[in-house]
Amino acid sequence: MGTIGVEGQTGVGPFHVYGQAGYTDTLAWSGDDKLRAYYAHLETRYFLEPNLMLSADAGYSRAKEIYEDEPHDLWRWGLNLEWRAPSSWWGAFVSYQGVFDHETGTSIDDFTNHSVFAGLTIHFDPGTLESKSESDATLKNFNPFTGVNHVRMFDWN
Repeated sequence: MGTIGVEGQTGVGPFHVYGQAGYTDTLAWSGDDKLRAYYAHLETRYFLEPNLMLSADAGYSRAKEIYEDEPHDLWRWGLNLEWRAPSSWWGAFVSYQGVFDHETGTSIDDFTNHSVFAGLTIHFDPGTLESKSESDATLKNFNPFTGVNHVRMFDWN
């Protein structure tokens, strides 16, 4: 699998915006598993405190199996709450992610999937969540097959 993309982010005070657009391909030489997709994704972040972030994201992808006639239109969205303990390596998050898949030309195989995740995070640098968002590259991979948007496309039936 290979992905190429561009990203950018900006912020004013506690409000930050991150965007990404890209192309991903399975790089398979032959077979039914040849997949490719174009995608764009936008994430907004609001810092209630320097170590407490509320974020929302939305994206669109046009994905296709190379031997299929019709591509799939994927609409993805999510809502996340992330916290980091001050002066600590540890943090936690809770996340909701959704996806709607529509195969162009038919509505028979349309589906919507919803997922909720919670977990712990480990931070290896001393900054706050807000300072990391201001100064670091986000480097998220939002491609629809293996990306960080936790609802992924594995089987289109």
